[in-house]
Amino acid sequence: MTTWTYAYASGRLEARNQAGVLLLALQAEPLWAPLADLFNVNQQLSRLLLRHYGYVDART
Repeated sequence: MTTWTYAYASGRLEARNQAGVLLLALQAEPLWAPLADLFNVNQQLSRLLLRHYGYVDART
């Protein structure tokens, strides 16, 4: 699962995998920080919906 965070020190939205490896870094203003939370919530809701309809993600 990918985890999104906003790095205030560098001003970047960052995506990291479960091992903590940086997958993507986007330069962004602090006003975009809530976008990281939105991405994380969207990912969780998608997994719940898929699980509800019988699709199981082997990675979780």
